[in-house]
Amino acid sequence: MPSLADARPRCSPADAEQIARDRYGLAATASTLPSDRDQNFLLRHDGEPIAVLKIASAAEDRGMLEMQAAIMTRLEACGVPAPRVRSSTEGDLLLSVEADGRTHFAWLVSYLPGVPLAEVNPHSPGLLRSLGHTLGRLGACLDGFDHAAAHRTFDWDLRHAPTVIRRHLRHVRDAERRALVERFLDRFERDTAPLLPRLRTSVIHGDANDYNVLVGPPTTPEREVVGLIDFGDVVHSYTVADAAIAAAYAMLDKPDPVAAAAHVAAGYHEAHPLTEVEVEALFPLATMRLCVSVAMSAFRQTTEPDDAYLTISERPAWDLLERLDAVPPQWAHARLRAACGCE
Repeated sequence: MPSLADARPRCSPADAEQIARDRYGLAATASTLPSDRDQNFLLRHDGEPIAVLKIASAAEDRGMLEMQAAIMTRLEACGVPAPRVRSSTEGDLLLSVEADGRTHFAWLVSYLPGVPLAEVNPHSPGLLRSLGHTLGRLGACLDGFDHAAAHRTFDWDLRHAPTVIRRHLRHVRDAERRALVERFLDRFERDTAPLLPRLRTSVIHGDANDYNVLVGPPTTPEREVVGLIDFGDVVHSYTVADAAIAAAYAMLDKPDPVAAAAHVAAGYHEAHPLTEVEVEALFPLATMRLCVSVAMSAFRQTTEPDDAYLTISERPAWDLLERLDAVPPQWAHARLRAACGCE
């Protein structure tokens, strides 16, 4: 079976418009949205966005897509802001479509208004707390949810971070940067790995990066998170990983990165209380996400050097790792404890 990257669909906006018209009864114009393994098209009618058509990699597992649809349905019932899956004219949630000479699954989700967190400036404390709170609501909603497709081996799953980092670190050409990642990895394996068996596990979003988080209009100085999108990285993993991943991206380009992580942690804890050991593991897991990101980016550049989407966060991630190298982990832990109101 081809890899997800090799089997990535290569559909045109015209293909997407035809699928929308023939299978969903929608007269719409399509424009491409950034994505990694699949293809996403924003559909507009009379210039107004109405839905997003997602065309999966030819190697994507049907069970993964069915799980995503089940999660979105559950989140809708909980009032967590996320897209809703829309049925085709035949009543199907998933369609088989012929495109670029191959068969792909396609599905349609509702459009969520908002702008990506990556395009919002500044990231106020209230906005970062809103990010954590939204993910905490998602965590509480998915407590008890399970699906066979979530139990998979996945490189972005923080349970496998040390293995993934060591596998791809050789692709980082700069010796000082390799040594930087190795310091974080050695520290994690020495101090944090013994805590991992005590962490809760559950189905998580898995990729709350700043392009998968939507922010509402600037009606107040703080602004708020109004949506979470892209459930393609859903996995059964450490429950706290969602907060750690969000914190990793929230720290990018911040004058006080640990304060940014603390705001995210506080919001998450308010909606879905973290245990003491989860608070202790949160900051090290965030650094592991950054290390996985730069190691994977270095590897993917060897196979897809022209894909800018794959390396969009590489420079700020390296800058942040260099700054966090000077942060005593115990001090970061103390700030997160204080933010979560731990005694």
